[in-house]
Amino acid sequence: MPPGLLQRRDHTHWLSQASFALEAHDPARRRMKWAGLVLLVLLLVAAARGVVADLLDLEAAREDQALATAEADRLRSQLAVEAATRRQLEQHAADLGAEVEELTRQVEFLSARKGSGTRAN
Repeated sequence: MPPGLLQRRDHTHWLSQASFALEAHDPARRRMKWAGLVLLVLLLVAAARGVVADLLDLEAAREDQALATAEADRLRSQLAVEAATRRQLEQHAADLGAEVEELTRQVEFLSARKGSGTRAN
């Protein structure tokens, strides 16, 4: 006999011999099922809130990083402008120093010339 046929015969034999009895619903068991379901839902909600909170924290960290990057770029630009201004001021001070030296030499020359001119008279 093929194996499938033997299994089918045992299956139908079990169905013919089985007895089914109706049972009343156990209120304590029903309460336990509902409590378990509520607990499961609460755990899922708590896990979802944790994931959402982590995502919000990650988004806030990204926003903070973007703000910090923008601030760093602004400060770098400001530093570059101040460095260029300093170089220009140093160059201008050097030019003024050279002009002061030239004017000092001219004053000394004119003073020396004026002093020697009065002696000649």
